[in-house]
Amino acid sequence: MLALLKLLSKRGYQRPLEWYPKLKRFLIKLISGVLYESFLELHLSSTISVNNLLFSSHSGDWIGASTSILVALVVNIFPFGLLCFLYCKKSQLEDEEFKARFGIVYEGLDTSRKTSLVFPFIFLMRRMIFSLLVVLVHQSLL
Repeated sequence: MLALLKLLSKRGYQRPLEWYPKLKRFLIKLISGVLYESFLELHLSSTISVNNLLFSSHSGDWIGASTSILVALVVNIFPFGLLCFLYCKKSQLEDEEFKARFGIVYEGLDTSRKTSLVFPFIFLMRRMIFSLLVVLVHQSLL
């Protein structure tokens, strides 16, 4: 959608230039919110999916396996990327526009203390460990 708006604006249409920043802000807020709020479910499903990969001669299996690996990579890298992002942007955390875009991640934290920026990382890592334990314990029982 963003690429289409960019293309239309290059063709001379002015309206997409007005919509582009709003849509970009909305998509960033949506994606970061979904990743943060549903991290446990995403990690659990991607771990199960990667654990049961199937590569056969059918192209659908390859597409499914590739998608599973891609989602698992994104979900597993997200906590570390979030930690780096919060530390790099710690001077902007009180900015109202920044809060509107990424505030869901550090809502309720004392942003004046550097140590409180670790809590979203710990929150996600606890869920990651729980998800891995659920899959590994289930496998060991079989």
